[in-house]
Amino acid sequence: MVKAAYTSLKRKLPHWAQPYLLAHWLYYWVCGRKVIAGPFQGLRYVYTSVGSAYYNKLIATYEVELHDEVQKLIDLNPAKIIDVGTAEGYYAAGFASKIPDVEVVAFEGDPLGRSLQRKLLKRNGLENRVRIEGFCDPEALDREIGDKDPTLVILDCEGYENELFDLEKVPGLANCHLLIELHFFAHADILERLKERSKDTHDLKHIELRERTLDDFPKHPILNLCPKGLKKYFMLEGRNEETEWLILSPKQS
Repeated sequence: MVKAAYTSLKRKLPHWAQPYLLAHWLYYWVCGRKVIAGPFQGLRYVYTSVGSAYYNKLIATYEVELHDEVQKLIDLNPAKIIDVGTAEGYYAAGFASKIPDVEVVAFEGDPLGRSLQRKLLKRNGLENRVRIEGFCDPEALDREIGDKDPTLVILDCEGYENELFDLEKVPGLANCHLLIELHFFAHADILERLKERSKDTHDLKHIELRERTLDDFPKHPILNLCPKGLKKYFMLEGRNEETEWLILSPKQS
C-alpha cells in the first residue's frame, strides 16, 4: 500500500521534485526523522528547517567540519549555553540533549523558527530545559552571560556577529567559549575584525567549509543502498557563499 501510494504520487510530480519526495519518503519510514550519526545522534527532528538545508542535519553531514569541535564542547560540560540565531533549534536542542544539567538560552528572531524549535524541544522532552527568546542585542547578551562557568556562546546571526562580539559592549564574553559562524556578505573583513578583537582574551581556531564527498555519508544498512545521486542530494548544504567559523577559547591566565 505504501509503495503504491508513493508510485502514484511520484507520477504526478514534476521531475525536479522527485528527489525531494524520495528523500522524504526514505527518511520518514526508515529513520523516523531522527539524527542518525554525529554528535547529536538520536535527536528526534521536526519536519523542516529554517534558513538552511534539512536532510544533511538528519544524516549529520551538516557542518561536518565542526563535529570534532562540537564534541569537545560537549565534553567541556558547560554550565550555560547561549545560542543566538537558533533557527529551528539544531544546536540548542542538540547540546541540551547531550549535556543533562546545562542551562540553554535560545535566541531566534523568526517566529517560524521559534515555533519549530518549540516542537523540536517537545519531541525530545527538552521543553523545560531550553528557554526561547526573540531578538538578541548586545545588552541582552551581556545580561544573559552572568557568572556561570564555563559558558558557551554560539553566534550564527547573519552578520550581526560584528555587533555582538564586542568586548566593550559585552565584556562578559572575555570569559566565554564561543562558536561563531562568519558572514562575509555583511562584512568582508569580519574574520580580521574578530581576530583583532579577541587577540588578548582568546585562543582561536579558524575552520573553513569543505566540499562533501561520498565518504562523508554515514554508514547505514538501508540508506547506504541509495544511488550516489540521492546520497549527494541528502548532503546538500544549500549555501550560496563561502562559510567559515571561529572557535574561541578563553586564554589561560
